[in-house]
Amino acid sequence: MINQLTSNNTQIVTPELAVYYAQQGYIVIAGAPDSPNGHVAVVAPLNMTYSPTWGTNVPYVYNTNLKGTNVGVVPASQGFGQSNQPSYFLLK
Repeated sequence: MINQLTSNNTQIVTPELAVYYAQQGYIVIAGAPDSPNGHVAVVAPLNMTYSPTWGTNVPYVYNTNLKGTNVGVVPASQGFGQSNQPSYFLLK
């Protein structure tokens, strides 16, 4: 999935721009490669929140996973690991 997001139909944006575009109605995907599978989530159109774990403001994301943990609208720092922080892909 991550490899497909880095196509001509997407633009990598900062976390701040990810939130801005989500608030404008665009679809923005947060995605990070991992082994054996990566992870993706949709950026929520909400203001950023401070993550003490990452030491910075992060977007909220609509998150789900097979474990059933951190499901729903959560800070990106809860949907992704600190060592595997996502990139943000604006779908054009």
